[in-house]
Amino acid sequence: MGGLGNYAVACEKFLQELKSSLTADEIEFLRADCASLGRQKWTDWIFSDVFRNEIHAFVAATPSKRRTKTAWVDPRLKGHLVLAAYHHVWKAQQVIDLSREIPIGPGGSYRDTALVAGTFFDRLLLLSGPEFYQQEWPFGGENPFA
Repeated sequence: MGGLGNYAVACEKFLQELKSSLTADEIEFLRADCASLGRQKWTDWIFSDVFRNEIHAFVAATPSKRRTKTAWVDPRLKGHLVLAAYHHVWKAQQVIDLSREIPIGPGGSYRDTALVAGTFFDRLLLLSGPEFYQQEWPFGGENPFA
């Protein structure tokens, strides 16, 4: 392996790290909170400018930074950030895997590149369907968004 393959493996480890960063009690608290929010409010939250930036900072932070940043210690925010970060890293892993499967780069004709790029996009769109919702609640048990 090498190149992007190393990043795909690192993403898988990162996903496990995020899942294991919550205790069983924190997961149950998050499940109840997400159930009360519902999928639409959750989606609105993760795509709002303020929280998107917070999610990106959380993903970029080391585990020790995530544990010690004062705002991220709040149980509700911590759970939301862990779940949103999990989704973000899962999506990153899918793009990395897809990039290995359908490489886009210089060398072909513009028509060939358009064909490959369009295929890549189509495959990305498919990830927003059932495959994503299988990852929507990665902690086992009942999906609070279902």
